[in-house]
Amino acid sequence: MDSAITLTVDHPAWQTGADDVPVRLVEHHGAPWLAFYRDGGLHLNAVRESTTAPPSISVTSPEELPSTPAAAALVQQLATLGPVHRLTNPSLWDAVTTAILRQVVRAAQARKVYRQWCRLHGRTLDTPVGPLSLAPTPETLDAGDTVVCDRYLASTLVVQRLDGVPERFLLDLNADIVLPDVAVLLTAAPGTITDRLTGRGAHHRFERDPSIPAREAELYLHAAAVLERMGVPVVSVNTDTATPREAAARMLASLGPAPASVGDNTSPDKQTVTP
Repeated sequence: MDSAITLTVDHPAWQTGADDVPVRLVEHHGAPWLAFYRDGGLHLNAVRESTTAPPSISVTSPEELPSTPAAAALVQQLATLGPVHRLTNPSLWDAVTTAILRQVVRAAQARKVYRQWCRLHGRTLDTPVGPLSLAPTPETLDAGDTVVCDRYLASTLVVQRLDGVPERFLLDLNADIVLPDVAVLLTAAPGTITDRLTGRGAHHRFERDPSIPAREAELYLHAAAVLERMGVPVVSVNTDTATPREAAARMLASLGPAPASVGDNTSPDKQTVTP
């Protein structure tokens, strides 16, 4: 890459196109735009005919860095990067969903999940660098399409509580989310989980703590009870003995009626707590 600028590509939508050129598809005011690096700069081209202005690019030059003495050592290092270009996210919805997907998991796994989420549920467009997918819109979720989330309310009530966050705070924070049609919990004995982690290898800090499997199993039992009190059907599949095919069959058979919401059991067509 040309050293004229430093381009931040931390968002999981950034991919590598031809000739190792960073590329990213975004939607701005309803129009898709292709962002790409070339000739020492970040460029934006409309994928389809558009009368709107392109998304904004944030540029920070070394001269704009703070001159606070306490930060001098850090500023000196940052200044060696030259001008830093960043494509500001034009979609609040994309920013929120990306932040949710990035919780707890490693960056590489977050990129994989984000791209799969876009490919399966978003719009895929042909671009000069090949097909790229946009994040699903809120309207997609309201259209009745089936959306599978590998982390949602149940995992929130477990993972964040492992860090000591009170349950009441978590429920208040998620008061307006749409409850799932069904929550499927894949369970196993703590010893089985430990053996599997040993064989596969730990992926994050919780999996390196030998006390976590037992605590996690207990918290998922409690989370199941919380969800059931909200009217969410909970299907627990014990994977100590069930084969992957048997587990998949139970999950498919569990698909049921439309959801309500965390704060109140609203009618299926309202979807949220707030009217």
